[in-house]
Amino acid sequence: MLRQDLGLKIFSLLIAIVLWFYVIDPYASPSDKRVFKLNYSGLDTDKFILKKPPQTVTVNVQGPADALRAMHQLADEQFNADVDLSNATPGLNRYAISRLDAGPVKSQGLVFSPPMVNVDIEVKTSVDKNVTVEPAHIPSGLAVTDETMTPDTVSLRGAKADVDRVAKVVGRVDLAGYPSMRDFPAKVELEDKDGKPVSQVDANPAYVSVHPVLGVAVDRANLPVSLTWGSSLKHGYSIRDVSCDPSMITVAGKSNALSKVSVVKTEPINLAEVSADREIRVRLLSPGRGLTLPIRYVNVRIRVSRPPVAPAPAPITMPPTFTSPPQPTITAH
Repeated sequence: MLRQDLGLKIFSLLIAIVLWFYVIDPYASPSDKRVFKLNYSGLDTDKFILKKPPQTVTVNVQGPADALRAMHQLADEQFNADVDLSNATPGLNRYAISRLDAGPVKSQGLVFSPPMVNVDIEVKTSVDKNVTVEPAHIPSGLAVTDETMTPDTVSLRGAKADVDRVAKVVGRVDLAGYPSMRDFPAKVELEDKDGKPVSQVDANPAYVSVHPVLGVAVDRANLPVSLTWGSSLKHGYSIRDVSCDPSMITVAGKSNALSKVSVVKTEPINLAEVSADREIRVRLLSPGRGLTLPIRYVNVRIRVSRPPVAPAPAPITMPPTFTSPPQPTITAH
């Protein structure tokens, strides 16, 4: 039975093998991956803000082997994916890719299967804060006795977590042009509690106008820096040593104003986050109206002692087992 039409059967088998390789050859590499750059659109930026959205997405690709090879020869800039956020809602959301652009290979029989994209969207918040003027390059022999500022408050807008980080709004004024200039533009700068810039928040307006009043700085006094503590160390920690550089500040101003000041205080130093030796840049507070400082920050070095580590409990040693000697057997007669 098996030998009947044996030649035809062998010929059919060969044809089947040839057809099999013909079908699978174009798909010798049936699947691959490609990284696409993500572009976001449609978000109402007056109401919402993106919180560190992903910049790229990895897409599964299937198709002919020659098209897959051609895809890998293209530059990364030619692969873009769009995400439409026009229907955004606050919180962590999953969005589908609204459009894929694969450059020249998009029409070569490739099938793209992009995943969903997780996007964290936060509602913008707004708050008004006062601006503190910080003059620089005060002409020798003069001191700022008063100033007026327009406006004296600015509106901060951004994600709530970022707006809450803003501890101070500063308008820095370069007085090198005094007295030819009377009104000075001051760029509004936002700083956190450590004096670091907060760039994720917008200030409106971005500039304020400062009109300083300068008078003769007739006297100077060399005053010690007094550190102000805003919170305590964590339980079990203690301060081993504290140093301040510089520890003395030369304050300029009128004699009657200088007579009322004995120290230059710092802004409160938060110790709750200090659990190891640390050097902190701390802002100096204004000693009073009509008095000026040559610098605005000091470096405070704090050395702390960690809580003692409880010794490991000693292993329990069992007493040796005592076995009583056998008792003699007494037999009654």
